[in-house]
Order: sequence, then structure tokens, then C-alpha cells
Amino acid sequence: PEPQAILRRQQALDRLKSARVQDFRAYDERIVHRNILAAGIAFGLALTSLIHPLFGWLCVPPLLYAFRGTFERAFQEVRLKKPGIDVMMTLTVCGGVVLHLLIISSFSALFFLATRKLILMVTEDSRGRMLNVFDAMPRLVWVRVNDIEISLPFREVKAGDTVIVSAGDTIPVDGIITEG
Repeated sequence: PEPQAILRRQQALDRLKSARVQDFRAYDERIVHRNILAAGIAFGLALTSLIHPLFGWLCVPPLLYAFRGTFERAFQEVRLKKPGIDVMMTLTVCGGVVLHLLIISSFSALFFLATRKLILMVTEDSRGRMLNVFDAMPRLVWVRVNDIEISLPFREVKAGDTVIVSAGDTIPVDGIITEG
């Protein structure tokens, strides 16, 4: 790759590692936890409708609170004429409330928000693994020049160089395997 491409890649990694990104992830995770808690409370309150049908309506305020972000994203999806999962879940939850299917509606909300949490966890794990891959890149590489192997800084590798790689080593550049 070009030195500029390598520099851009390094800058992107630095941005990923910044404290601002960490703060955003922590904030996002706190919101997801709070919404799951509110949806769990809504589900518990919806179960009280088994005792008396009017008790079930107590689940509506925490359900609306838990789903407020989903409602906002659904509105944006409809406005952009690209309906997605948020529109579908909004219709499911609101339809359940209107049809007095409060247990199903609150359980759907709880399940949906739990999947949001799983997606957040998988994204965080993938991001961390990606950073580990780039951190594992060698700083020096062996390059064959005139049938002599010399050690060069990774950033000095250019198109046309023959890089010597041992089994299990990270290949630091795009290229073609010529032998081995």
C-alpha cells in the first residue's frame, strides 16, 4: 500500500482508540441497560393483567420510555423512506398496546432491546479484535533485495518489493504469494 494509505489507516486506528469513542460506547451501553430495565418493568406490570385486566395498563408508561429511541429511529426511517426493523418494532409494540395485547407487546419490546444489547456487545468485541489485528502488525519486515534479505521498517515497503514471511507471521501488505 501507499504510505499515505498506511498513514490514513493509522490515523483511523488512533481515532478508534480515542477517549471520545470510549465515552460514546459507555453512554450507549448505559442507555441500552436503562431501556432493558424499563422494558422488564413493563413486562412485569403487563403480567399483572392476568390478575385484573385494568392492571395491565400500568405497563404502558415504562414501555413508552424504553422504546422512545426506537420510536425516534422509526420516524427517521419513515422520513427517509427506508423502513427497517425500528419501524416494524414500533408497529408491533404500538399495535399490541392498541389491541390490548400488553404481555405480548412488552415481551416483544424486552426481546428486541435485549438483541440491541447483544449487537452492541458483538460490535464492541469485533472492534477490539480488529484493533488487536492491527496492533499485531510487525514494525520491521524482511525484504529480499538483490538476493539478500534486509530488515526494513514496515512503512518503507513499496510496490514491487518481495517480502519474506514465515509461517504464522502477519503479512503487513497486500500482495501475491510467489513461493512457499
